[in-house]
Amino acid sequence: MPIVKTDSMYFDGPFKRVVKFTKKDGFTCELPPAAFPLLGKTQTVADTLEGCLKLWDDAIKKWKAATTTTREVLLYKLQRQAHIVELEPDLDEEGQRQVARCVFSADDFYFNKGCCLAVCAGVFTETAVKLGNDTRYTYTLIHNRLPASIEHKAGGHDGLPQGRGEFEKSAIPTTPELEAFFTSVGLGMEKLIMMFEQLQKPEKVLELAASGFKMLGSGS
Repeated sequence: MPIVKTDSMYFDGPFKRVVKFTKKDGFTCELPPAAFPLLGKTQTVADTLEGCLKLWDDAIKKWKAATTTTREVLLYKLQRQAHIVELEPDLDEEGQRQVARCVFSADDFYFNKGCCLAVCAGVFTETAVKLGNDTRYTYTLIHNRLPASIEHKAGGHDGLPQGRGEFEKSAIPTTPELEAFFTSVGLGMEKLIMMFEQLQKPEKVLELAASGFKMLGSGS
């Protein structure tokens, strides 16, 4: 790739600005590596040398003017699958109870049958970078602040996001009380799952039913 212009400058260390040209890409000039994560790009591209250098200068000005703030937040995600209805107290002519109304309905899983609940949560370092009128957010999971069962994959595509998106409203500045609450949620879910693990064995189901044992209490 032919080099058409080179000059040296200083950005927290020596930096050589190099403008290159190809028929395919036009004029390109790489930005200082420290600017990559803030600007979200590695180079400027234009059809002319002057245009490429102007874009480069504008990007550097934006980078230098950028402000970065960080805070610890708790992000969480709930998924449910259930169709919960109320039944009429009286029986119809065929001895069946009729549905009075739907109390709750959700289908967040699409691939499961029955009644399901999933909880994913994590404590993150939220980094907000303000570039002019634009603010960009990134999230880094702080491991082992919540039970691993609900923190698992909290920083990946199967859990919580790297940008705000649909989870913006669930970004809560974390407190010891908030983390204790979600810790209790995670431990409670673990206990519930381990209790229901007994239902994997039909003989255990028969034993529990015969004893009158109620998995979640007496209910209403």
